[in-house]
Formats: sequence, C-alpha cells, structure tokens
Amino acid sequence: MSTLEQHLTEYLTMRRALGYDLDKLEHLAGQFCTWLTAQGKETTFTTADDVGLHAALTDGALRAHDQGIVTAVSVAACGEALDAAIAALRSRPELDLGVHLVLVGERPLSPPSEIPSLVDRRGRLLPGFLAFARRALLGGLVVDQIRLELNRQIEALLERGLVLRHLNSHQHLHAWPAVADIVVELARRHAIPWLRIPA
Repeated sequence: MSTLEQHLTEYLTMRRALGYDLDKLEHLAGQFCTWLTAQGKETTFTTADDVGLHAALTDGALRAHDQGIVTAVSVAACGEALDAAIAALRSRPELDLGVHLVLVGERPLSPPSEIPSLVDRRGRLLPGFLAFARRALLGGLVVDQIRLELNRQIEALLERGLVLRHLNSHQHLHAWPAVADIVVELARRHAIPWLRIPA
C-alpha cells in the first residue's frame, strides 16, 4: 500500500467513525490513488482554511506549515487580519495559496447597499450556513449579488499579488447549487485551476 493510499484509508476511517456513508467516494478515491501512484505522482496536499479571518487562525495555519504539516492555505479576503496574513505569507513563497470565499459570518467587501440579499440589518454577511440556507430556500438571494461579492474577494487577493491555485469557501457554501455555478465561472475567469469538492 502506498503512502497516499494509507492517508486515504486513515481519512476514510475517521469520516466513517463520524457517521459518513463513503462507499462510493472510497471506490473513486481508491481508483484515483492507484492511478496517481502508477503515474509516479503520489502527493498529499493538506490545506488550512480561514487564513486572514483572525490572527490566531492565521498563526495556527502558518505554524502547521512551518512544522511540515500544511502544504497549502486558503485566504479570506474579508478577514480582519488580512494585512498581517499577507505579510506573513510573503515570507513563505513555497506555500500554495488559494482563496477562501466567504458568504457568512464576516463583513462583506462590497458596500451592503450593493448586496442587500446577502447581509443582515447591520450590513454584515448572514451569520452562518442555516441563515444563508433559509434565505436561499425562501428565494431571497440574488445571484448577481453573490457573483459581485465573490468576484470582489478574488480580485482583492489578486490585486495584493497573491497567486491563487485553488478555491474553496467558508462552511462549504460554494457547494450550494446556485453558488457552485458562480464559483466555477469565477475560477475559470481568474484561471484558478483547483476547486475543492466537499466529501
């Protein structure tokens, strides 16, 4: 068994213990690991999200990288600790960077008046996944406003000189059907080659 297959087995065992049904995923992931190993491309990527949201989250992710645990980080453009995070990332050019799109729990980059379907009365993004899902299911989200805010987040990081190699989102909201289409469109527009697919 290759190292990659061992990591996959450990991951699937952990997820199964949490109650996930992974039979289909296990089969597909096993085939993919076998193919990667045959190609001589056995690699494991470990990503830490939420970089830039808060100083402690950034510090933990970067310490994990410095200790050889984390190989990539996802940066949140709307985070309160973004400036310090970008300064720290510049001293780690080997670290793979991605964008961590945020549609809940933080302040938007867009003026609230431009994205009223995404914010609460205080002008902050909705508090979490349930509030977002509730508004979406009631038809209260405007797709063009989602596109506007997510594009601003990507462009904010690109304008700061970050090379973005992957894309994911806070609380996996990029997997929500209406958001997924926008995210794929924006990844193509900005030449971001990898997109996380939550298992």
